[in-house]
Amino acid sequence: MKRIFSSAGKAARYWSKNFLFGQLCSYLGTAWGVYTARNAHWLVIAEVGNGADFVFFYTAVSLQELAIYIHRLGKGNRGNLRSYPGIFLRSFRNVICDFGIGEALDATVIRPFCLSFFPYIIGDLFWGIIAGTMTADAVFYTSAALSRKGRKAVFGL
Repeated sequence: MKRIFSSAGKAARYWSKNFLFGQLCSYLGTAWGVYTARNAHWLVIAEVGNGADFVFFYTAVSLQELAIYIHRLGKGNRGNLRSYPGIFLRSFRNVICDFGIGEALDATVIRPFCLSFFPYIIGDLFWGIIAGTMTADAVFYTSAALSRKGRKAVFGL
């Protein structure tokens, strides 16, 4: 029993360290997208919120991943511009491996369904978007955790 809780605590620390900033940015993006399209049809609002969520989240996560690799270079090598294309490609590979399958399902099926279904069922756009976003995020992070384990098995850290 202790091993389950220590594993869950480790996963929660990892998530908060690596994805909390991206998640907060994605909520900001969803709110901005919904606010921007507030006078449109509710399906359009859901899709604009979905697109803004995608852009804000991956911008934040990609910048964070780049910062980690640049920090690992060390102070003496940061001026070496030949290192940066490799850093960018490794960062891109890690983001794609961690989120690729989950994001493909999330962006095409799960999130559009949740962001259009929940406002319709709840009857309120604001609370429906929040419920839909949280439901889609739960499914997304479950698939991302499984993808990350696969990346670690194939590529190492």
